[in-house]
Amino acid sequence: MCGSILMNKQANPKDLFWYAVIAIAVSTTLPLVDYLGRPELERPVMFSLGMILLTIKVCRDIRRRWWFWVTMAVVAALHVPLILHIPWTTKWVPAVAILPICIADLLAILGIVSLVERLFGKKDPGADLG
Repeated sequence: MCGSILMNKQANPKDLFWYAVIAIAVSTTLPLVDYLGRPELERPVMFSLGMILLTIKVCRDIRRRWWFWVTMAVVAALHVPLILHIPWTTKWVPAVAILPICIADLLAILGIVSLVERLFGKKDPGADLG
């Protein structure tokens, strides 16, 4: 399964790099969605992208597998209609209401990755990307 999130207490430069990548990628979605004229989609896009990138960061031990990246592309593609077809608001929503949705999204993505890992992970030990 995916690696542990915070096993060591010392900051790793690779971890700091990934957190910076996540922060930059998520923050660039705000002007893009606003430019497209859909400001109500800023938070859903930002949180969905954040959960997908956090999954990629957490699953460091399987990131070199082709099936992992195919799975992440499918998960990202499934988020698009979900975001577009749910009515969202531009009003303030407390973090207490948003956090359980983000956690459920993260757990669902990790569950999908775990399922795909059981299907493809053991069959191709030499199928690394790098």
